[in-house]
Amino acid sequence: MKVITIINGHPGSGQTTVTVNLATGLLAKGRRVLILDWGNNQKLIQWLGTVPLQTSQGCQAPGPPITSTRLGVDLLSFACVEGGQTVADALVPFMEGTDYEYILIHPASIEHAKQLIDLPYKLAVCTDLEHLDELGLIRTLQQNLGVEDDARPVDLIISNKINTKEWEHNSQQLFALGDYFGYETLADPIPHCERIHDLPLTGWTVWDLQQENLKSAFTRLVATVEEL
Repeated sequence: MKVITIINGHPGSGQTTVTVNLATGLLAKGRRVLILDWGNNQKLIQWLGTVPLQTSQGCQAPGPPITSTRLGVDLLSFACVEGGQTVADALVPFMEGTDYEYILIHPASIEHAKQLIDLPYKLAVCTDLEHLDELGLIRTLQQNLGVEDDARPVDLIISNKINTKEWEHNSQQLFALGDYFGYETLADPIPHCERIHDLPLTGWTVWDLQQENLKSAFTRLVATVEEL
């Protein structure tokens, strides 16, 4: 079983978009996939075509029920960890008791992700290369996660919304990230397309679109995740 925490390098970098399309891409290859939504993300829940789990006190630790969604991917939502439990207390027994091949964790905040950093899971960071110093931003993200600068826990960097007319800028950013984190951590960039932003509204995924370049980019991402 592979467990991957997917976070944003900065707001709007594609955390939910990557999570849903990666999950459905893995599902199409016959994998058993669960999205673990930590924070009851409404965009994610509505996109998958289900409803948030109701709790009397606004807090639910991982555990049944798991919801089967309209897109075929299973979903487990929870708001927080109850009582004196740590995240490890709640998550590790749950992970050990499932037969999913892939679990994609969608934390609501850096503080959530920080509580997962010591667990033996993969960390994927979504970014869009729009800033002048993506390397600096992701290194700052590491510091916010409480990780020493030379520890480099990032397993995969997924660059989204790439403007194909700005390859000089894109290349500079990618070279800087590759030189620091290792080029094996860089997923193939995903090109910018307004149709991707409309997917949550339509309930579609990238696999329903006609744009072959987008489907090819996510197909390569699925293959990269399978090799993690």
